[in-house]
Amino acid sequence: MVKVNGALAQMGISREQFDAFMAKHEGAPPANTGPVSPGYGTVHKWRVMAHRTAGSVCGAATAQLKGGMGQPMWFDTQAAAMQVAKHYNEQCTSRNVFYTVEEYRGH
Repeated sequence: MVKVNGALAQMGISREQFDAFMAKHEGAPPANTGPVSPGYGTVHKWRVMAHRTAGSVCGAATAQLKGGMGQPMWFDTQAAAMQVAKHYNEQCTSRNVFYTVEEYRGH
């Protein structure tokens, strides 16, 4: 439990927020399925994108931020995604890497 609480603290999430999130999403489809619309029309989600500039030794690249087990992270609100992007931008020590928020509207 201490390891989980430490990881949550690093992300700026309280244990209460985590427990509320887990209770809300219990029984939800796995995160790696992406945003899913069970026949209700367009899904509106937010995601954090990691960008590496051409100045990087590895070259330019863009990818969606992934969570535990390599699953893409999806957010219900722009504010939640912005909080995560801000956290990663503040923690990043490379000037060749930065994080942005992107809107996703799927079917």
